[in-house]
Amino acid sequence: MQDLLALLVMSLANGTVPSPWALLVFTLPLFRPILFRLFDASGHEDLLILFGLLLALVIGGSGFEAVGLSSELGGFSFWRYVS
Repeated sequence: MQDLLALLVMSLANGTVPSPWALLVFTLPLFRPILFRLFDASGHEDLLILFGLLLALVIGGSGFEAVGLSSELGGFSFWRYVS
């Protein structure tokens, strides 16, 4: 929970106000079991690495930019909650 609050403070310190959809960031811990099942379903080590990078860079970065947050914060948060 501390990481999520740090994300909020960092986004507000940037000087821009995120959209109301940015509150969905607080639902990330709820998706953790689903992500672990997807990792288990991928099976091979090579696919695990690619799937982790896909989540962190594409989904985390693009998703956070879509709601007005930094893409770096998105990549960090997905990488943090998956690993």
